[in-house]
Formats: sequence, structure tokens, C-alpha cells
Amino acid sequence: MTTSAAERRSLWAQKWLPWLVALFWVPFLTRAIHWSYEHGTVPLKPRDLTLLGIAVVSLFTLLSRPRFSIFSLLWLAIPMLKIMDAGFLMRFENKIEGDHSVFVMSLISTMLISLGLVFPLSAPNWRRVVVPVCIGTICIITASIIYEWLGFGNYTKIPGRMSGFPVDPNAGPITICLALGILFTVRPKFWHNMAIAAIAAPGVVMTLSRSGMAVFIVLIFAYAMMNLRHHFVSILLIGVLGLPLVASGLMMLAGAKSREGVVRNSNVADRIEAIFSLDFDRIKSAERGKDLADGWEAVGHSPAFGYGTGSGNVRWMPHNQFVAIWLDIGLLGVLVYAFTLLLVTVRCVMKRGEGMFCLIPLWLYVPCSQTLFETPMYLMTGAVAASVLYEHRFSFSLWGQRRVATNSWAATS
Repeated sequence: MTTSAAERRSLWAQKWLPWLVALFWVPFLTRAIHWSYEHGTVPLKPRDLTLLGIAVVSLFTLLSRPRFSIFSLLWLAIPMLKIMDAGFLMRFENKIEGDHSVFVMSLISTMLISLGLVFPLSAPNWRRVVVPVCIGTICIITASIIYEWLGFGNYTKIPGRMSGFPVDPNAGPITICLALGILFTVRPKFWHNMAIAAIAAPGVVMTLSRSGMAVFIVLIFAYAMMNLRHHFVSILLIGVLGLPLVASGLMMLAGAKSREGVVRNSNVADRIEAIFSLDFDRIKSAERGKDLADGWEAVGHSPAFGYGTGSGNVRWMPHNQFVAIWLDIGLLGVLVYAFTLLLVTVRCVMKRGEGMFCLIPLWLYVPCSQTLFETPMYLMTGAVAASVLYEHRFSFSLWGQRRVATNSWAATS
């Protein structure tokens, strides 16, 4: 093979890779494929689509002549530890899905999807790869939530709250905020990003997720402040006109809580008040506070090894990612997670805030959720932050040809 032929093959793979990644993984990130298969709309099993997606995305990534970031791949360490613990040691038998082997397969599936999202970040045009994935995920989740809110569908597992395809009303806002954090980081187009944020807003608000709305507000505020110098008048107008509209929408939801087919939730007013005051103690709620206390007490009885993967979500539900990992795989898991988070955080500070929009949801969801490592978008967000903050990479070629290191954004602009 000549060099020119290799370059043409690489450019061809780079052209198609963003759309293939979006085609295969957006249905999983939105959980549209799971709902469709369970209701007989799509005959293809999620397992088969996962394996096909891994094969195709990996092939096109390798053809693009990738350069790998060790720090991005480090985010897959916790899922690997959980699979090894659940699959080989089986210290906690999780039968919530009928059989422990089904639980192990779900962990493997999540790992494969996450790998299919993190692996393409090694492509030369990785910044362009993540954009269609994030936009497609935000739009589909928001559309499904609005569809359910209008009364045409019923997806939620909590009566009175909207969820869309993710089923859990808190899962959709988590994924949306993580996707926005990635977009704000990799795409320097202020108005395009604000347009996507406007599309995402109904998908966050209609779920009445306290943590989701709080993180969304913090993320949008931080993005606006970082762009205030260049868009002062526009941001001022957005604040003057947009915030009252959001407040009116929330009050409309609160007033509609007793109406059939819209929102029927007895603590709507308390949720809205906690969100606007950004009171994270009330966002977590008294019940979650007790769950956290119970989980922390359990950690004290087995601090070194925990109780086995699955115990943090089934036996205890601390709604805190650090405590959940500690319960699952012990001190080693906590140290790996803390090291990974601190690695990108310290680097972000050293580089004067670069990558901060990924770090905002990465950190703020820690005290609010226990299932972040079952959320592939969380792992993708951490990997994107590492890719932005650490330029050092290593490469290999299928044909043994060396590459000259280039800036990934400049190479695709």
C-alpha cells in the first residue's frame, strides 16, 4: 500500500465514522432500542445491535489511523472491575432481573457500548465524531418526553412524572446534561450550542428531576458566564426573556399537577422550590438522606472489599456514586474512581478551565446518582474531558506506517 492510498482510506473512514457512531449508539443512549424491542416495534435484539456496532465502529476507527489516549481509556477501569467481580467472584448474587447471569450480561453490554463510544475518540476527527451522537441523543430523549407529556405514550416507571424512552425520570436529564457538557466543550459555536440547550430544556423540565434541573441551570449559567465577554448583550436578553419563560413553565407544571394526563406529583412545588434555590440537601430529599446514611454505615462494616457488585443498587441505594462503588467493589474501586476524577480536574485547573463543561456534570451528579457507571454517556463525558486535557497519545497502524502527531481539531477544520 502506498502512503497516498492509506491517506485516502483514512479520510474515507473519518468521513463515515461520526454517522456510524451516532447510528449505532444513539438508540442505546436514549434507550429507544430497548423500548422498541420490548414492544415488538423493532425485531433486532439490542444484543445483536451491540455486537454489530462494536464490529463496525472499531473497524472504521482502526481504518482512520487512530491515536489512543491512555487517560480516556482509564474511564473504562471501573466497569471492567465490576464485570470481573460480578462474573468471576460473584460475591453478591443479583437476581433483580431474574438471574445473576442476566445481570452480568447487562454489565458486559454497558461496557461494550461504552467502549464503542470511547474507542472512536482516538480517531483524528474525534471532536466531530461526538457532535452527532450528543445532538441526536438530546433530540430523541426530549422528543420522547414531550410525546409522553402530551399523552400519546407511557414510558415512565414513576406515575405522575415524565421519562421518555429512558423509563427512569432521572435518567433522561442526566444523559442530556452530560451530552450538553460535551457539546459545550468540543464545539466552539455559541449560538448552535444555545439552540441545542433550548431544545433540551423541555426534556429536563418536564421530568421534574430536581438534580437534573439543578445541574442544567448550573451548566447553562457557567457556559453563559464563560461567553459573556463576546456575547454580553445577547446573553443579557436571554436572561431577561428566557428565565421568566422557564419560571412560567415550571409554575404551569406545578399548577397542572392535579390534571389528568399532564403531571400528577404531590411534591412538585417542593421540587421546584429546591431547584430554584439550588438547595442540594432538599434536592436529595429526606428519603435519600436516610439511604445515604444506611449505605455509609454499611461501608463502615466492610471498608476494604465491599459486598460485591450489585449490592450498591439493590441491597442499598445510597444515591451517591462514591458510596455505591465502595459498597460494590470496595476501597480499590473508590481509589480508582477518585484518581480518575482528580486527574482530569487537576489538569483542568492547570489549563485554566479547559474542559470544565464536562467536569460540571461529572462532579455534580456524584452526590445525586448511584448508577453513573451504568450510564455510557457518563463514561464518554469523562473520556472526552481526558481527550481534551491530555494531548499525549500513542498510535499504531494496521500497515506499520508511522504518523506525524497533529492537532485533532486543526486536522478536521
